[in-house]
Amino acid sequence: MSSTSWPPIGLVKSGLWSEVEHDINAVVEAAHREGKVIKIIVEDAYTTREEKLELYRIVMQSGADFIKTSTGFEEKDYAERIGNKTGAQIENVKLMAELSRKYNPKIGIKIAGGVRTYQQVLELMRAAEREPDPPMRFRIGTSHMMSIIESMKGTH
Repeated sequence: MSSTSWPPIGLVKSGLWSEVEHDINAVVEAAHREGKVIKIIVEDAYTTREEKLELYRIVMQSGADFIKTSTGFEEKDYAERIGNKTGAQIENVKLMAELSRKYNPKIGIKIAGGVRTYQQVLELMRAAEREPDPPMRFRIGTSHMMSIIESMKGTH
């Protein structure tokens, strides 16, 4: 069984990092106490690079099993106003991989949001520096699995 949590985005945007850390640590501890795998969704579209650096560190040091890029349901206009795109973006996944080397090499990376082709999957997997096996290292969240399978047909 797994459990999913989002950091309190209002606290993140306010820079109240000790409160963010307390919240995430409490959720991770509660999930693990119940024997659940916990994914923390960081909603990359809503955070600046500086916020990502701190948020990713907190998630990685919390002992969460996965850090997840997004739900895929972000508000596009807001994301664009702060210079971001919605969905799983290679630069964010690369940053996750880079920071995981320092803070938590065992954390899994789950990509979600806008993943529609096999090529995207391969690019994001390379950016994550993870192999798809075992599934505790790299996962994909998509509602477009059939189109991904269709796009695989021309690659083999």
